[in-house]
Amino acid sequence: MWERQFKSTKARRVADIVASDRHWPAGDIRRDLLDVLWKEVGDIANAPHHPEGDVDAELLDERDARLVLLLTVALSEYIEPS
Repeated sequence: MWERQFKSTKARRVADIVASDRHWPAGDIRRDLLDVLWKEVGDIANAPHHPEGDVDAELLDERDARLVLLLTVALSEYIEPS
């Protein structure tokens, strides 16, 4: 949803858009942190739909699901435009 709303692409990722909107300087660690978290949460959330990926969905349990949910909420609040 956020990727569509921000019109992100492979060349202009969500972290780049947020960094630009918030005027973060080049090399700001927040951009890297957001980019890594965004990618990893997306990968684990999509694991059941993409068994060919790096995440074995059968190994995930309710704690993993809760962590992904909490990270999704936190990331959504963090990137929400002001």
